Amino acid sequence: MKDILEGSTVAIQKEGRLTADSLAWLNENTGSDFPEVRDAFDQTRELYDFETDITVLGFSNGYISDAIEIGVADFGIGGSDKYYERLLAARSQKEILNIKRVADLGFAACDLVVAKPVAKPECRIDRVLTTYPAITEKFFNNIYDYKPVWPDDPRLYWMLEPVATVQVDRFPGSTETVARKLGYDALVDIRQSGESLRLNGWTDVAGVMQCQAVLLGKGRELALEIPLLEPSQLAIDLDRLQIAG
Repeated sequence: MKDILEGSTVAIQKEGRLTADSLAWLNENTGSDFPEVRDAFDQTRELYDFETDITVLGFSNGYISDAIEIGVADFGIGGSDKYYERLLAARSQKEILNIKRVADLGFAACDLVVAKPVAKPECRIDRVLTTYPAITEKFFNNIYDYKPVWPDDPRLYWMLEPVATVQVDRFPGSTETVARKLGYDALVDIRQSGESLRLNGWTDVAGVMQCQAVLLGKGRELALEIPLLEPSQLAIDLDRLQIAG
């Protein structure tokens, strides 16, 4: 990895735990000597290591892929959730995204989950609020159930039919309070410890995707499958999830 990154510009999150973890990963894998702290950047949002000739720039997590795409950075370290959302959105619009996943980095692990109100765990899901509309729509469209084509036919021919028909709305920020105030049936958001969900009156009922930090670079993803959890991995109880049909 040192040969790839030497002399390059790398975009990372400008502050927080992912900042410290990203700088620690660079130090370990390239021999650089960046400060491994959450607030490493000053107002310039730029760090430089003379030994490896690596420049690190700080951005909000959602804009790391943009920094690569417009050419201000050669590589980026960000959350796989943001990357896959961007990739799915581009594909749905038939756009070409000139960013690809170079490597999974194995840190900053978290889960993207479906959560429902603690006070209404049995409510039917008709409306979902999320920062990840493309992933959320693909997740709900990916839940199928076996139903007979001809219920009275003893030969029981079966087909797969989608279970979910939900309204997915986007909010560009933390969704717990907004979803609660506006009476949404569910939200799809990142869960780390689960404490933030609990404090805001939500409980997770299904996993959508396991996320981690990824190294991104220039190029096109040709046949990458979005790693949504399979129903067998989710152990989804459709009665508990209560999806509108």
